[in-house]
Amino acid sequence: SNYIDNMEYFVRCVTAEAGNQDDYGKRLVIDVILNRCDKYNMTTTDIINAPGQFEVVQNNMINIIEPDLHIYDLFIEEVMNRTNEDIIYFREGYFHNFGTPVISHQDHYFSK
Repeated sequence: SNYIDNMEYFVRCVTAEAGNQDDYGKRLVIDVILNRCDKYNMTTTDIINAPGQFEVVQNNMINIIEPDLHIYDLFIEEVMNRTNEDIIYFREGYFHNFGTPVISHQDHYFSK
């Protein structure tokens, strides 16, 4: 499966991007990555490392932060039963000016 190419890297990304969000917010960020894997038939690492996609890659926080082990459990649950199968973009503070807004939750705004 494209989902399990580098679990620790995936968990580090979600920890850095959504570590301050509740479980629902973390699930939505997990879903963005998984949904992109499905849409583009790419691995999680390729999705995370795509140019300009995740600030935590650009600022190297992904390699500094300690992974939140609870996110491993959330990841497995999301692979089995996705909370949201539509969202493929998110940002902090407001919706992107592209895509179609779907939901905002805590600090993040998710679009398809």
